[in-house]
Amino acid sequence: MVCFENIYFNQKEFMLKILFVYIILLLNQFCQSSEYYGSDSRIIAVDTVDDLGKIKRIEQSNLYIVMGYHAIGDGGGGYFIWKAHDKGNADGGTIFEGSDDGRFYRTALEGGPINIQLFGVIPGDHDYTLSADRAAKYCWENNKVLYVPAGKYIYNGFGLGGNSDRYSLFGDGRGKTEFYLGKESYLLSSNVLMKSLDVHDISVIGGLGCIQHKFTGVDVQESFKVADCDFLDYSRCAIYTNSQDMPYWYISNNLFHAINDTNTIGFAHGGYSDNCTFFRNDFQKNTVSIKLRRGGNNSYIFNNDFLRWDSYNSVPRVSIWIVPETIPINAGPGLCVRSNKFGNENLSQYDFPILFADEKINSDTGDSFPSYAAESKGYIDGHIYSENLCNNIGLISPPFIYSMTKNIRGILVGPLVIAGGAPKYILEFCNDILPLTPDRLTSNNRFGPFSGSSVNIDPGHLIAISNGIGVGSDSNSNTESRNLSKSQSNNNNNFSEDILVSSFGSSGKLFVTPTADSENGTDAVTLRISDGYYYAVLPKNYIKCGIPIRIEFDISSDSSDVVDVIIADKDYLSNGLIHARRQIKSNPDWSRFNFTWTPRVSNGNTILGFRKSEFLKTSNIKIGRIRIIISDNH
Repeated sequence: MVCFENIYFNQKEFMLKILFVYIILLLNQFCQSSEYYGSDSRIIAVDTVDDLGKIKRIEQSNLYIVMGYHAIGDGGGGYFIWKAHDKGNADGGTIFEGSDDGRFYRTALEGGPINIQLFGVIPGDHDYTLSADRAAKYCWENNKVLYVPAGKYIYNGFGLGGNSDRYSLFGDGRGKTEFYLGKESYLLSSNVLMKSLDVHDISVIGGLGCIQHKFTGVDVQESFKVADCDFLDYSRCAIYTNSQDMPYWYISNNLFHAINDTNTIGFAHGGYSDNCTFFRNDFQKNTVSIKLRRGGNNSYIFNNDFLRWDSYNSVPRVSIWIVPETIPINAGPGLCVRSNKFGNENLSQYDFPILFADEKINSDTGDSFPSYAAESKGYIDGHIYSENLCNNIGLISPPFIYSMTKNIRGILVGPLVIAGGAPKYILEFCNDILPLTPDRLTSNNRFGPFSGSSVNIDPGHLIAISNGIGVGSDSNSNTESRNLSKSQSNNNNNFSEDILVSSFGSSGKLFVTPTADSENGTDAVTLRISDGYYYAVLPKNYIKCGIPIRIEFDISSDSSDVVDVIIADKDYLSNGLIHARRQIKSNPDWSRFNFTWTPRVSNGNTILGFRKSEFLKTSNIKIGRIRIIISDNH
């Protein structure tokens, strides 16, 4: 027989208690047939967990129903049984003390996530930090998932549940489940080896950040997933790890919006980051959006949106910061940055889509920022930057890559769409570290093709601020391409033919003197450029409309100078249109430039011209060995 005790009715709670009475009636059959509950079992219903602890006559055969944690219907109630003489740890959620010797145990906890409200963490303006820590600690220690229903939760602790090697937490969605952190709080904080992490569908507002992992050792474990979250108004770093080797982070569909953009970071990794993936995130307001140490080893950054929420305030904003590796081995091969938008919102000339630079302080990676004061001696190797959009604002167009190291090897930049304004350089070095001596390693980088209406802005942009950087791919002849290693291959075609240009002309105040070329031949001239320009007319019979050719020439000057290079179809000019113009840098040593040109007409008068630029410091320029290179593939 089942009897009911402590059920009281008033107008406010009448309907809710009717529901609980109905549940009790349904349990009647269970109690009568159960081996545990005898025929004299009672179902005891109380309002809150405080009332549960006040029951005077406790029987082990009874089933106890609690209708709320702090108040009826607040989500923290449930079913309990009594275990006499039990000494289990009263954790405030699954085990409770009673008025007698023993413990109340919450039932129906097998499988499924644990609702944080079962530990008395109720949405609202009340601070339930200690209760939240108890709920999380129970989940982490028992390998369970912590579920946080929709609502506002205040947390002022130092990491839910303390240190753990496993974290699994989810809510009802960004903008629905919201944690408001104290000024010095992280939502999750660990300094031990972490085996797994899964956080999704929550918003975290304020505090230092959401996740900090201070462990510095090798942490090659399962996977670390953060998805569909909003990180708002953090004052330090939303997510970071200090591990020297921690692959398999998956960061997707998140919003990163810090409290300022002068000393904050979105995501920071402290070591090797193999197969760490950043996909479809919005980085709105950060000093640095993504920071990767050790050259950015084998990470994947796809389909993200990088912008600046506020105007420039004395500190450069960086979308992706790669800290160079200290040795040339394993210095970032496989890093792939693809199909991202680098926006022009509140852009300044000091904001960089990509940065290669050391750190000011080598401490917590989440609290260490770029050093622009000194050259980096580190290395960058094997990066791929492909199919990205670089939005600019007219003349306020920073370089796509800014580097504090000259040790850049084997990177691929392109295809790249440029809109809003052409950057002065695709790759710019700090002025103090120009790599003036190209070698086999530093000249094997590849650039282009570049597309977008801004590429045609006159003057066109250079690939790099210095010679010896690599070779460009420019199928649309929109920008300069250079190979300074003196060993340009012909793409392994079955047949190629070099046609030496022999028809020269001049216009304006120009003096031409024959001189020795770069290979001790006689195919060179010295130009004294004043107001005119020097040009070569390419052979008509090799000019086919729409069929690319390669144009190659050598250049040197009395000192380091900048010269305008012009190419155009004389028969296809419209109101003096220049089809392509770029500025090249020449030096006392011979430099070889090689780029692709696509003629607009067949058998036309195509000219290659040289003239003074606004940066020209001397008038003596040597031009030699002008060639066009064709292949039977065309």
